[in-house]
Amino acid sequence: MGILAVIVVLLVLLLASTWSSAKSYFAKGRLAGMEEATLEIIRGVCSHYESSGQATPDHVVKVREEHLSIPGPALDIWRCHRRRLLAQGI
Repeated sequence: MGILAVIVVLLVLLLASTWSSAKSYFAKGRLAGMEEATLEIIRGVCSHYESSGQATPDHVVKVREEHLSIPGPALDIWRCHRRRLLAQGI
């Protein structure tokens, strides 16, 4: 009887830790997706203004710089891509 209780407690702890891990993984993925979508929107707005020959509005530039100052994995990918584009002269 005692061994059965230990096994049940261990199983419950395993399920709780698995649930917590999955929940955390989902939340991090969702946040990274939102960051990536926000950067795509900002990049689209900037390219729209640049293609029509207008200067990008100050509030858009300010938001873009604020977003680029936030650390995160999605932003690291964006920074790497931006550096590559700047190195190519685009």
